[in-house]
Amino acid sequence: TVHGAAEAAAAPVASPAPARPAPGGITLGNLGAALAAAKNPKSAAEVEREQGMHDMQSRLAGSAKHVLTYEDRSIQAQALQTIPVEEIRRMAVEKPGTLGPRDAVARQLLSWFKHRFFKWVNNEACAACGSTSTANAGAARPNPQEAQYGAGVVELYKCNQCQATTRFPRYNHPGKLLETRKGRCGEWANCFTACCVAMGFEARHVVDWTDHVWTEFYSEDQGRWIHMDCCEDCWDVPLLYSEGWNKKLTYCIAFSKEEVVDVTCRYSRQWEQCKARRTKCPELWLAQTIMAMQQQRESMIAPTRRVILAARRLREATDLVQQNYVAPTTWEAAAALPGRTTGSLE
Repeated sequence: TVHGAAEAAAAPVASPAPARPAPGGITLGNLGAALAAAKNPKSAAEVEREQGMHDMQSRLAGSAKHVLTYEDRSIQAQALQTIPVEEIRRMAVEKPGTLGPRDAVARQLLSWFKHRFFKWVNNEACAACGSTSTANAGAARPNPQEAQYGAGVVELYKCNQCQATTRFPRYNHPGKLLETRKGRCGEWANCFTACCVAMGFEARHVVDWTDHVWTEFYSEDQGRWIHMDCCEDCWDVPLLYSEGWNKKLTYCIAFSKEEVVDVTCRYSRQWEQCKARRTKCPELWLAQTIMAMQQQRESMIAPTRRVILAARRLREATDLVQQNYVAPTTWEAAAALPGRTTGSLE
């Protein structure tokens, strides 16, 4: 080739000899930097800060990658074969309540998922005799089949009746969860968000750093994002966790194929207290990191779609204003938010 001929014609240039390693594996080239680092070691606070940013970056990246599985056409087809789509649409027409047509369908999907489809698991039932009297017996590494579907850990349960040990893989693959139909909030929200996307809704997977997960659904009827918790069959009750469950929220980040958004302020009216607990990384660094992830996602979106998302973000900004607690009105005090109804294990 022309490129190869040019290389052949060029006079060879001898590569510089590699620097001779100094004792301990340090080369002469970086010896000065190593000596300076030895004289000025990082403080424990600096090490903790860097580790916190690393952990945050890793978790953000993992969640941003995971939601892309909801776009898998085979998973969507599997979900649509499982969901009684026509029944849900019929119920939405018959019992819309005060909701618009698309919102009514999403609300019926939420109710079906909670009451007729998924099962909550605290202790896994015995696979040998079916007894529900089991006790936690530790954890094990996933086998290849379990790891294939994203199980990072396998919980073990010993039967109090027949003494057999049952494995409970914590699957993270929405397709597998459509088969198993059981788990805790991680499995519930994961599978439910996949169902929402399969039904043609725009949905976000919201990760709460204090160990809960839920879904946000974009309401075209209302022009805003709606909180949906399939574990609790809760619709549009964003203060459920901070004021109903008294959770001390820190970070609540929403992920979709198009967005990464810090939505913490939608779920807490106690921003100053919440901010004081957000110690994993600097706030500016977090905002810049999320912005970079958002820009990366937007680079793969058509310009016309970017305009739509930008307009939505301007409207959503009013829901994400940092605010501090305001004494509840008489109506709010009377309509106390419910406590948790599902198990405490996540």
